[in-house]
Amino acid sequence: MSLADRLRSLRFRLAATNVAIFGLLLAVVWGTIVIAGTAIIRERFDANLLDRAHVIARALEAHDGGLGADELPEQVGHLLHSLRTAGDLVQLMTDGGAVIWRSAELKNCTLPLPVPSSVRNKQPAITELDEDVLLELGIDEGDYELVTMRVTSAAGSGYTVQIAADRNKAVRAWRKLTWLLLAFACVTLVLASITAWHISKRFLAPLRSIAEQAGHLNARQLSQRVAIPSATDEIADLVNIINQMLERLEREFLAQKQFIRNVSHELKTPLTVLLGETRKRLKEPEDGASLLDYAEVVDDEARRMFGIVKGFLILADARYGDDERITMPVDVEDVVMMAVGSIQAEASQRDVRIVPRLSDDAISSGLNVAGDFDLLQSMVQNLLQNAVRHSPERESVSVQVAPTEDKRHVEISVRDYGPGIPAEHAEMIFELFHKVKPAGEHSGNGGIGLAIAKTVALRHGGSISMRNLVEGGCEFSVRLPLNDGTEMGRPSVGEGDRSHGHA
Repeated sequence: MSLADRLRSLRFRLAATNVAIFGLLLAVVWGTIVIAGTAIIRERFDANLLDRAHVIARALEAHDGGLGADELPEQVGHLLHSLRTAGDLVQLMTDGGAVIWRSAELKNCTLPLPVPSSVRNKQPAITELDEDVLLELGIDEGDYELVTMRVTSAAGSGYTVQIAADRNKAVRAWRKLTWLLLAFACVTLVLASITAWHISKRFLAPLRSIAEQAGHLNARQLSQRVAIPSATDEIADLVNIINQMLERLEREFLAQKQFIRNVSHELKTPLTVLLGETRKRLKEPEDGASLLDYAEVVDDEARRMFGIVKGFLILADARYGDDERITMPVDVEDVVMMAVGSIQAEASQRDVRIVPRLSDDAISSGLNVAGDFDLLQSMVQNLLQNAVRHSPERESVSVQVAPTEDKRHVEISVRDYGPGIPAEHAEMIFELFHKVKPAGEHSGNGGIGLAIAKTVALRHGGSISMRNLVEGGCEFSVRLPLNDGTEMGRPSVGEGDRSHGHA
């Protein structure tokens, strides 16, 4: 697999997505720690500096027991020197502005006083040392915080204590720690990338196995199934769906094989008759009567093959035709009357009458369904043709169209007065190429007429059924859903041009 294929693979995209999400979370956590930690350090630094100022103030209050002006600086100097932290700038002044003691780092410089009111109110003031003071002290860089506090001793003496410290020392230490945290996050991200790459391979392994197994399947191996993983997860559901699809494909493929085999068998019989008659005529001298017999045989067998081929085309159109044709509004009564007209000639030859039974309600209703006119006509025509061929001479076949009680469906019923359907054939009567007659007889359509009727009915969202009648004969009923735009009781267009009655 090339690098480009790897970058486009599901494994890479899955691992990259996981790593990106994990990296984003690490960045958010690291940024939150840096911002929050910096704020906490600044706050703690100011609080610590203020605490040190309070310690010095309390110490001054305890040692100021009325010492003389000469003794106070020396005593205070020892005290402040012992209390201050290395690097702190400490200064002690009297209320009169005289500096009693300053740390050596100040170099005879005086720390600035904040707003006088805060000192008079004895409130500690926290300010920053400006750059001019730092330059006088010879400090090039630093972020010094200055705490100024006024102290009144028990003896009544007033002092101003000032202490300053560099906050950048703590900040620099914290920055070192944050860089260590960043390095740790980067290492963690690299390890997470490697882990995500291998984990994605492990989780996608069943999919690769499915792809490999499916890639080896062909028309001769449709009976094989993809192995179902032991884990009951989405991949197992996918495998089940694939196996169900393979099962449907296998059934469809076997049905297609059986269809082709039956088609070959049905066409083989008339072709065999034609070839036999042709060879016979080639070997024997011909006269007018034999040529007429031969022409009749050719015409009969050609009609039979035409009926079989026509039935195959209708069946294929019903199964795999354009879905948009099924949505056109079709008047069911027009379909039935057209089918009756197309079968009249065959019915007359057998001396069978076709009787359309359309009630007044059905005539005035304009029963419309969404469907294909030609397919629906073929459905009714095949039902009528089946009834005519199984009816005794001088009998009648009735076809009735009526809405159902719920006014949501229309029912087309075709009834004959023949021998009925034997019980052993009742369940198989709508199967393709199933015949009730003995194998030596044929009806001209190869046993596909009822299969066409069933396929068309199902394609239009309907159903078809058959029942033997007690008084003799059988009845085939097709139920189709009425079109949503159908309004019961509304006259249909052209109803006055149709004639109803006995055929």
